[in-house]
Amino acid sequence: QPERPYTLADLERVLGETIEDQAFAADFFRRYVTGTEVMDYATLLANGGYLLRLVNPGYPWLGATVVSRAGVTIIGSSPTLGSPLYEAGLEVGAVLLEVDGSPIPTPRYFQDVVRSHQVGDQLSLSYEFRGEEKRTTLTLTEDPDLEVVTFESANLGVSEAILAFREGWLGSKAVAPR
Repeated sequence: QPERPYTLADLERVLGETIEDQAFAADFFRRYVTGTEVMDYATLLANGGYLLRLVNPGYPWLGATVVSRAGVTIIGSSPTLGSPLYEAGLEVGAVLLEVDGSPIPTPRYFQDVVRSHQVGDQLSLSYEFRGEEKRTTLTLTEDPDLEVVTFESANLGVSEAILAFREGWLGSKAVAPR
């Protein structure tokens, strides 16, 4: 028979059959697959002895790359939605001129100025975009980058229940060839 791709309805049905709970499957898909709710990954990963944590807690973040092109410092990537650069109205290609009244000679200089501040601090910024010089204020937010590490590497205790869960979740189910 010709192949037929799975649909979301197929996947929801198979989940319900596998766990023998169609109501749970329907609710799961409504909330997390077709809906906009975000799962509590920290709790889910903790069941297997994994810690979800910030990579750079307390570290100020801009939300885009800052690079040098033709001797000027520019926004090199589209600012992340909700990031300080995005909220301040900057776009990819904006030429950064001054931060807190000082010229920005290099991306490194700008990054050093940002690192010398705390989350929540405000920086005045002047920039040029499409031939027009503009001024704005950046409010620094915390770097949202996350990482997943084992409880062991984070010096957290690992119970037998966690190890059993981890083995059942990640252990090999492959059957060796005869």
